[in-house]
Amino acid sequence: MKIPYPASGAESRNNRILLVDDDPDIVEVLGRGLKVKGMQVDAYTCPQEALQSFKPGAYDLAILDIRMPTMTGFQLYREIKNVDPAIAVCFLSAFEIQPNEFRSVFPSMEGVKIIIKKPISLNEFLKQITPILRMSAHARKKLG
Repeated sequence: MKIPYPASGAESRNNRILLVDDDPDIVEVLGRGLKVKGMQVDAYTCPQEALQSFKPGAYDLAILDIRMPTMTGFQLYREIKNVDPAIAVCFLSAFEIQPNEFRSVFPSMEGVKIIIKKPISLNEFLKQITPILRMSAHARKKLG
């Protein structure tokens, strides 16, 4: 299900985020927090719905939960990378995952920037994704 957020008026094209997590509470809290910070957010609790709506070049960052019941974040990642190879991706996980271990198990996960451990405060979440948004926006300007 897509979670609608009213426009804040302070949105910037350089801050367009796709957020997908099967937990509606996480989607609600993170989505609203990102909107308050002036970012455009398309938030979904259903990965298939997110994939059906996904368009190349529409997002600067995709934030995907790893464990979802109908489609894993890894599966969703592969599908959206087929549509938009340049998109930056972060994963959300309630489990401790070391980036080096992750890359050794999933070497094809090029473009994955970080794995964010849940639960997380909004301030810490923003601190982790802000540098990625800056790099992504810069990279997209070079392409476009």
